[in-house]
This record gives sequence, C-alpha cells and structure tokens, in this order.
Amino acid sequence: MVVKQRVLSRTGHLSNHAVSEYLCDPEGFDAVARYLILGHVSMENNNPDLVHLSAQEALQRRPAESVFSGELMIASQTVPLRPLEL
Repeated sequence: MVVKQRVLSRTGHLSNHAVSEYLCDPEGFDAVARYLILGHVSMENNNPDLVHLSAQEALQRRPAESVFSGELMIASQTVPLRPLEL
C-alpha cells in the first residue's frame, strides 16, 4: 500500500501514459538519441512488455519529420543490458 501511494504521488514513478505523451511530442522528446532506454520499471506495479508496447506506440505517433530511428530498450532490474556502441 505504501509503495502504491508513493508511485501515485507527484514524487513517484512516471506512468506509462505520461512517458508515452512525452515520447510522442516532438517539442518534448527530440528523437535524436541513438538509444532510448526506459529504466526503473517497477517489478511489482508494471510490466516490461506493457512499457515497451506503450513506448513503441507513442513513437509511432510522432510526426513524419521527427521520427525516432534509434533503438528502444527496456532496462531490467535483474539482467544487465548488452554493451552499447557509442
């Protein structure tokens, strides 16, 4: 109960919806990143597949002139990401 109250508060985690709104907005997210890594996904109150689907859908809503052509990744709390070429 305490965790859910913190998550839902103004200082808690971002909702999938809030992240999606940011990712689809070219005035918020400029889409020039090579990698887009979503992290700190709650293991108890969220689902990595849902996070990925939500972000993917938001990126597909972007205007044609500001398409994200990088790689979308979801960071795990238990498995390290592969090395990234910068």
